[in-house]
Formats: sequence, structure tokens, C-alpha cells
Amino acid sequence: MSVGSASPYTFKASPYSSHSRILSLLPAQGSGRRVLDVGCEPGYLLTVLAARGFQVTGVDRGAPEALPPNAGFVAADLNGELPELEGSFDFILLADVLEHLQHPERVVAWTLRYAKPDGRLVISVPNVAHLYVRWKLLWGAFDYQDRGILDRTHLRFFTRKSFASFLDDCGLVCQEMHTTPAPLELLAPVFGRIGALHAALASWMPGLLAYQFVCVAVNKHGR
Repeated sequence: MSVGSASPYTFKASPYSSHSRILSLLPAQGSGRRVLDVGCEPGYLLTVLAARGFQVTGVDRGAPEALPPNAGFVAADLNGELPELEGSFDFILLADVLEHLQHPERVVAWTLRYAKPDGRLVISVPNVAHLYVRWKLLWGAFDYQDRGILDRTHLRFFTRKSFASFLDDCGLVCQEMHTTPAPLELLAPVFGRIGALHAALASWMPGLLAYQFVCVAVNKHGR
């Protein structure tokens, strides 16, 4: 998620990554169902979902370099005026976006206007209580970086508990909560060999070892 700036991130192909987890939570065949990808640039998820047969609409400041034929794009500053959209959506993605926003609850409320009555929101956020951040705090450090949990563009931070409270305050019911491990394979490929173990540990101790939380949520107020 870039919110309009050049993104230092790449597609995380590991089966235990947030990208893979999010994609696994949507049907393998889109069959024309509609997806709203909020904060879509540079278009990794949008492209995969369009190839599955979903009708995807991306929203961000900057458009992906190439839009598939069955994908549309709406330019918008998610920290500014939110656009009017056409129709309603079966799935709404808020993938690695809420932490970049000044008022994420405002954006969630906006997306709910366009969710079908049985529509699902798939939301991912980083876990600021991860062991790595706790270790840095132990030594008095809270240094921002170009990417990761302490990405210098992050404006909001979430723990497992505060994320659950945020969802409730937004009128959402979390149907599924998943965890992902830290993408250590990006530091050294050898870590890919222990991906399954790392993922299991993150699931076993989510508050400490989950790098990100991925939630499938629905509107608790219905329509």
C-alpha cells in the first residue's frame, strides 16, 4: 500500500505471507463477482484477482502501471475527500492500508456504504507488539524504517487487542482472524525453509510473534 508514494514493497509470494493469506480468503474463481481494492497501488492483489475472473476496482492516489481488462481504477487521496463509487461489492480489501491513514475508521465507514448485505471485508494490519519491536523498545529504540512494522509512513499502530476494538468500533464482526509470520525470507532465502514452523509459532503466540493480522469481517449492523 503506497497511499500515493513510491512503494518499497514487493509482492510476497511466500505461502505464509499476508498477500498469499489474503488471496486464499477469496474464491479461486471470481465468476464476475466484484472486489473493491482500497489502497491498491502498485496493483499486486488487483492483478491476481482480475486473472481469477473478479471485476476489480482499485482506489489509490496513483494507478497501477497496467490495469487488466476487467479492472477499473478510481483516483483518490484516502486521507482526503473520498470518491463516490458505482454499485456494490462482494469483497472489500483493506490490505496494509489502515496503518497509513489519519482516520482509518472514516475509510472503513466509507467502504461499508458499498458493501453488499453479505459482503466481506478482508483487512490486514501489522502487529506493533511483535517481538522485534518489543526488543527494540527494551533498549529504548523506536526507529522508523523504509518498510515493515515501523514504516515511516505509518500513522496508526495496532496490537491484537486494539485491532479487535477498532473493528468493533467500526461496526464490524470479525469472522476469521489469521496471523502471518515476519517475512524473514526477504532477508535471506534460507529462512524460507522454516516458513511452516515460523507460521505455526505466529499462530500459537499471536500477540508476540504475529507480524500481521488478517481479518475477514462483516457489517454487524447489516442493511
